[in-house]
Amino acid sequence: MISMGKIAVDIACYEGIEPTRNNLHMITERFVRSYGPEFFSKEVFRRTTIHEWGSVAIAGLRYPRDVATLRGLFRKLTVVYVKTDKPEVRFERLKQRNEPRDPKTFEEFMDQDKKEINMFNLEETFEMADFVVENNGTLEELYQKIDALICKIFVKKMK
Repeated sequence: MISMGKIAVDIACYEGIEPTRNNLHMITERFVRSYGPEFFSKEVFRRTTIHEWGSVAIAGLRYPRDVATLRGLFRKLTVVYVKTDKPEVRFERLKQRNEPRDPKTFEEFMDQDKKEINMFNLEETFEMADFVVENNGTLEELYQKIDALICKIFVKKMK
């Protein structure tokens, strides 16, 4: 598993910068300006190639261009949108993650969520998904749904 956002966190750590949300946005903008809008997608591909992973899950696809770039780089790419419709559930899960970059109140979370939907054009990215998995239940239920989807994807690709 590799996370698009982890690349910016890795850069922050390497540069000795605290990985706050604002700092990560600044790093992302700087690298996009310097190396082009496909930098992070290409870095994901580079890291998977270095490790020779046969299969990889990529978390944190935000921009439609990320999906488009990765579809061009990977021979086979299936995009799955893991969706939670309940903002309260999403906020509680985020709090459990306990990252310094995460909002501390539900109001901050909702404000950030609205900003990111517009900033990243998330609605268009979601529409590019090949499959949607509802994640409103337990972690065990999510694992069961993902396992079933993986079986479905591999059976489909073998035909």
